[in-house]
Amino acid sequence: MPRRIAVLVPLVAYACVLGGCGEKKAAVVYERPLNMDDLARGVPPSDNAHTLLTDRRTEGRFACVLAIAKMRPGADELDFVQMSPPEQSYWVEQMRGVTTLRKLTFLRPRSTRPFGHDVPRLCETAHRLGAPLLLVYAPNGVGANSAQVLGVLYDAATHQPLASLHASARFLNEEGQEVSPNEEKGDHRDDDARYQAQRAFEGHVLACVRDLMSLDDQPATTQPHRWQQPFVERWWIRYH
Repeated sequence: MPRRIAVLVPLVAYACVLGGCGEKKAAVVYERPLNMDDLARGVPPSDNAHTLLTDRRTEGRFACVLAIAKMRPGADELDFVQMSPPEQSYWVEQMRGVTTLRKLTFLRPRSTRPFGHDVPRLCETAHRLGAPLLLVYAPNGVGANSAQVLGVLYDAATHQPLASLHASARFLNEEGQEVSPNEEKGDHRDDDARYQAQRAFEGHVLACVRDLMSLDDQPATTQPHRWQQPFVERWWIRYH
């Protein structure tokens, strides 16, 4: 009997490969829809835009470091997760040439140990790492091809929310149905809701930083401040 089992297991695995078991595509995972209260209670929501929650003028906030922390919907609450290198690359590319942001710092769960992963701890971690601003955001896939991204920008030192941000996207096929882009071969970024919502969200963050900069006064100094204007200086613009 033991010899039969030893022979049967490889045969079953081999038959599975021949039958196409290894070719099945990953199932699309739907998440529970999030709202702004999941990220920060009492913060007014935005609808495909960013909303400043303060009109107080500041002095010398910019140029500064921006810390970014990614959350993921869990069973009952949001889980703090580490961003992948491609995700970090998209953020860096979006903010490239923004002279008012000296650096992007991507927070990791390890960075907050053993203090916890709630917003006050994340703010304290960002402040400890020299970042006056902290963006906490959560991508949210809510259908086969519909998604949203919610975020809150914080003053790291005071834990005060400065802005709420939101982006969403939804794509239907010719039959008016949502179909996951993972089910077809090829490059489908143009009609991938998760991809498009994330890129739109990054654009809202860029616009939000611009609006906060308009409320910031340059500190008094006898020397020119090289981090001030222009807001965005792309290297390819300078050579055209």
